[in-house]
Amino acid sequence: MKRLLLVSLVAALVIGGWWAWRHPAQVPLIGAALAPSWTLLAVGTDEGDRTDAILLVYVNSAGVRVFTLPRDTYCSGGRKLNALYKRVGADGFRRVCARIVGHPIEHNLVVPLPKLRSYLTMVFPEGLTVRVPYPLRYADRAAGFSYSIPAGEQRLTGRQLEWYLRDRYSDPKGRGELARVERWKLFLRAAVTELRRPQNLTRLPGIVRATQQAFPTSMTTKDVVGLVGALSRHGEVSYAYLPGRPVRLGRALFVQLDKEAVRRQAALARKGIVLPPGLTLLVLNGTTQAGLARSVARRLEREVGAHCQPGNAATAFESTTTVSFGDARQAPLARELASGLNARVVHDPETGAHEQFLTVTLGGDYLRARTSCVHRVARKETPTCG
Repeated sequence: MKRLLLVSLVAALVIGGWWAWRHPAQVPLIGAALAPSWTLLAVGTDEGDRTDAILLVYVNSAGVRVFTLPRDTYCSGGRKLNALYKRVGADGFRRVCARIVGHPIEHNLVVPLPKLRSYLTMVFPEGLTVRVPYPLRYADRAAGFSYSIPAGEQRLTGRQLEWYLRDRYSDPKGRGELARVERWKLFLRAAVTELRRPQNLTRLPGIVRATQQAFPTSMTTKDVVGLVGALSRHGEVSYAYLPGRPVRLGRALFVQLDKEAVRRQAALARKGIVLPPGLTLLVLNGTTQAGLARSVARRLEREVGAHCQPGNAATAFESTTTVSFGDARQAPLARELASGLNARVVHDPETGAHEQFLTVTLGGDYLRARTSCVHRVARKETPTCG
């Protein structure tokens, strides 16, 4: 699925580079092209016009966050989400996905997956030099198909680039999807370097025309420049799968989305609260209530979409619930968490080197608020606590 995003981003880099070449005086104003926040629905379609990949790309001044929407998501009438595209078209499908996440989706991009290899060949006709971290090998004797790419700096053609991006079996550590993510980052870095070369500037108008013909989109050129600007400023793209669980109805297997959690995570992304890749929320119990950190960690993992690790605080008699962070980039997320937990935000610069961790310490005030909420529900009053 992320292969779709990679090609989408390469297309964005091509169009953005062409726009900057044609409008050099406006390059410093790229940031102004960004709206406060906008969302792109990127859809990869197979030969039968079914959606093979569905991605929600959130773009704002804080960075870029990408959600994968399961293609087997259950829809009313016992239909799968991926089967709706052919029936309702690109705009109708965008409206369906907007109802799922609970907010408008401004733009859509359609990537016919059968065109990927030819597109990569067109953009990089002489190949692309990328670092291959370990040998990539695969063989399917029954299908008569195999490939082998040695480790090291390699100049790869369109077909080889497709293998490079798709391989899931060659990583010596058996990391599968995680290993692919690392190679995608290497690919994007190499693609940006190649497209910025002066000799490619004269090719950009032709590439832009081919890109627009191959991948229909509602984005304007300035929208694309805004996406390029967010990528260039922040570099990293954070990925997540929208939460759900598999369910079987008759002989069909569906994914039942957790509607509340999906909308909560989408709202955070829409606000520009981007989770750093690899972020862990440490949820520490500072009370005598057994299992409190574990239950809150499960809730936050579901609502925020970050890995949560429960544990115990240094003391079981913390009076105040706190959300502490060291890296200033975590401040928006810390404030959002504190709002939901009625907690105090603590900025501890001494922990700034540990930007992959954010700590929630549960105190006695959290227990008292939760107990009060339970009592109000029991009396059939409207609770005001979270």
